[in-house]
This record gives sequence, C-alpha cells and structure tokens, in this order.
Amino acid sequence: MLDAGALSARPLLRPEDVTAAAVLQAAIRRCCTAAGRGEPLAPRDVETINSFAGDEPVGVVLATDATLTRIAHDPARCALASIARDAIETIALHGRDLRVCQSDDCGAVFLDRSRGRRRRWCSMASCGNRRKAAAYRARRNYR
Repeated sequence: MLDAGALSARPLLRPEDVTAAAVLQAAIRRCCTAAGRGEPLAPRDVETINSFAGDEPVGVVLATDATLTRIAHDPARCALASIARDAIETIALHGRDLRVCQSDDCGAVFLDRSRGRRRRWCSMASCGNRRKAAAYRARRNYR
C-alpha cells in the first residue's frame, strides 16, 4: 500500500493482521474462481469481503507546506479494506473474465482480456512457457 501511494507510512503488522489478510485472500480467490466459471458466489465469502470493505478508508491531511499525508487509525485494516473494495469492483465488473492459471505450480488469478477469452496461463513468459516446454519434452521423450 505504501508503494501504491495509498499510505504515507509503512504499517506495522500484527499476527492478527496477517491472519485477517489470509482470510480475505481466500475469500477473494474463491469468489474470483466462481465468478470466472459463471457460478454463484458463496454467501460466506461475499460477507467476508463486504465486512473488510466496510472498514475505514484512508484519510488525507494537508500540511502547511502544501504536502499531502495519507493516514489511517489502523493502517493494516485500512489496506485490507482497500484491497476488498478493489476486489468487489473487479468481480462485479469483470467477473466473467477472471481465470485461474492452469500451471501446476502457480494458481494465480488473472483477468483474461484475450480475443477469444481462452487464455490458460497468467503469463506466457513464465507459466505458459514452462508448461509448453514440459509438454514438448514429454512428446520427445526427453527427461
């Protein structure tokens, strides 16, 4: 969030923040997968994402030197709220175009903007290339 300009100071993470982030990540992943398949979203996952999205937004303060400072009472929760709101927007607006990478060792969720909406990997440069090279070696009986 600091690198994206959402906060002006790096938040200190507590163990419960890491746990909360994992809960949110899992709910977002399940919703993205279901939306990409055209399936209904699980009510519990929707509730989880909505509860995070309802947390406090980032506040802004103007200083006398005309600089802006982004602040939050609980920066970690604020960051998770921002992630949840972005996930809601992405799922609602682009849900049918969400895919899960088919590489055995990846599983990233990506937005498929290809012409036929038939992309299988998050990146052809990494996952797609590894998968195609492995298939080629298998066909040629290389080990």
